[in-house]
Amino acid sequence: MRFRQIRGWRTAAVGAAVVSGMVIGAVAVSPQWRAQVLALAGADACPPGYEHVDPVVVSARLNPAFARSQQSEIRRQFGERICAWRKLPAAFAEKHAEQQAVIGTRGQLTATQMRAAVEQRAALKAVQAKVANAVGQWEEYGRGPQVTDPEYPDGANDGIPEVAGRADHFAYDPQAQRLFVAIANGGIWMSEAVGGDVGTLGDEWTPIGDTLPTLVNSAVAWTPAGGGRVIALTGEHVQGGNTYVGLGGYWSDDLGASWHQAQGLPDGTNASRLAVDPSNPNIIYAATGMGLYRSDDAGTRFVNVALPVSESCAGVSGLGPCQLANFVTDVVIKHPGGASAVSCSADGCPVLAAVGFRSGLLPYADGTPQSPGNGLYRSETGMP
Repeated sequence: MRFRQIRGWRTAAVGAAVVSGMVIGAVAVSPQWRAQVLALAGADACPPGYEHVDPVVVSARLNPAFARSQQSEIRRQFGERICAWRKLPAAFAEKHAEQQAVIGTRGQLTATQMRAAVEQRAALKAVQAKVANAVGQWEEYGRGPQVTDPEYPDGANDGIPEVAGRADHFAYDPQAQRLFVAIANGGIWMSEAVGGDVGTLGDEWTPIGDTLPTLVNSAVAWTPAGGGRVIALTGEHVQGGNTYVGLGGYWSDDLGASWHQAQGLPDGTNASRLAVDPSNPNIIYAATGMGLYRSDDAGTRFVNVALPVSESCAGVSGLGPCQLANFVTDVVIKHPGGASAVSCSADGCPVLAAVGFRSGLLPYADGTPQSPGNGLYRSETGMP
């Protein structure tokens, strides 16, 4: 049964005047983040690397129309001055010109070029042994500063402390008592119970994703299908200007000794979740920034289920008017049995997927909504 949207769950962006280190604009804000932002408003002394500025002036440089229409609200929330990073950005027009100049010198990196670089690297492996000092192992060499180290204030402005070094997703192999974790920009890791004591899980970790073409991993899954398989999904799940995209998904039948590319998943996009159908370990779902994908062979091949986000954008991936319309942020599967005696068909258990690009119905310059179908989608079987 195909997916349908659950009515009443459509979401939209929330407009607010916010200063996030250096930007005032219309964005959605969590209470915790807003409290941290407002703590800098009117502060007598700014943290290292920050200085007092007029919030309306900052807003006008970044978005003149917003500053004019929301000046009183900006004043109400932030007062006459705020603490902002001393390296405030230039106006949007200046930054755009600067970016275009940089792109003109090196070209724009595309998903196709990223994939080609991975293939070129694989081809060079054949001659690695012939190159002097090219065969070796990396070892830890000291420790660098943390993202929020006060001695390095500039480094704190390009990484939000609350999400730095985060563990994004866990998976568990109950039979062998193995725990797997996807570490944001740090690859896939594994921990094994010592002597059958699950209390030791997490005490020691071993990297098993170092041979993946990218260590930007958002999700990991374990399926017992075919004797056991680890599946890794690449690309960050966060949504921001400094977000790193991925190169699809990969699977391993030997705990990371070798990885194989999963067919059908898109390159050059974000990703958020992997889910294994509890009634059939061969059915795997992958939530990505370009749609929800399903595999019926334990992650070897995936197909787009084409969530009905809109008539024109259902199942559409890639750049264009629908590039943000299929931003799937989560997927969950019902377990059979339980108090409600859930039953699953041969095609799979009921599935719930969330589409949630951060800007929601906010329009592009031509008036087209960025994500017309933000909301929840349900299917009795998860079939495309």
